[in-house]
Amino acid sequence: MTETDSVVVFLQGISRVECALAGSGLALNHVSIMRVLQDNEPLSNKEIADRAGLSAPTVSRCMSKLAALRMVRASLDDRDLRRNLFRLEARARSVLFELKRTANVDLDVVIGGYARVCRVIQHEKSQNKETAASSASCKSATFSLSAASSPLSMPSGGRLSVGLSMGACRVLLALGCTQTCTVGDVCAVAGLGQSSVSMALRQLCAARLARAVPLSRQAGQKCDARQRLYALSSVGKQAFDVVKRAIEP
Repeated sequence: MTETDSVVVFLQGISRVECALAGSGLALNHVSIMRVLQDNEPLSNKEIADRAGLSAPTVSRCMSKLAALRMVRASLDDRDLRRNLFRLEARARSVLFELKRTANVDLDVVIGGYARVCRVIQHEKSQNKETAASSASCKSATFSLSAASSPLSMPSGGRLSVGLSMGACRVLLALGCTQTCTVGDVCAVAGLGQSSVSMALRQLCAARLARAVPLSRQAGQKCDARQRLYALSSVGKQAFDVVKRAIEP
């Protein structure tokens, strides 16, 4: 197994889970929360957020959705009547069992890796807020890929002045698995649509995490000038290593 095989397995697993969830009204965040509860119930909203690597508002929205679908139930904490504790309903356990069978993946590996990447993103988002609050210049230099993005810590202990959402992390991982690739190649590996990948690639290039070069003309073949080959920059490769370590148990 090569060093990128685990990345490909992770990306394929995420894509399979998303396909299996199509039409159910559930998303990866919902599955991640249910897996957290399955192993650790009962938990409070904050405890779920910490374990799943999601923000408290995101968890609150997800819990409302799960409660409406009768997949979780809440009860008052006997030790603190101001907070609720959540448990899974039987329906949620059936959904997780069926999801594992339909997607044909190890949910512990796939959703576990997803949660660990979310924790990295959420932690770095919090650190970025603290840095931005103490330095206006730092805040103005930060480039965010989305409203819910965050910078990544570098192996050297430094920080990137770029925020990465989960979708951008998937594109980053896909680029790290190949030397150079087209948008179509990234779509196939990352399991994302062309528009999402194209936007993420433009943003990664703007942040100097990736670079684009024109597709070279082959002898006797026409070359579409709009097509590009994409590859990670040296800084992008460091970011790839950070995210790759997060998905590994």
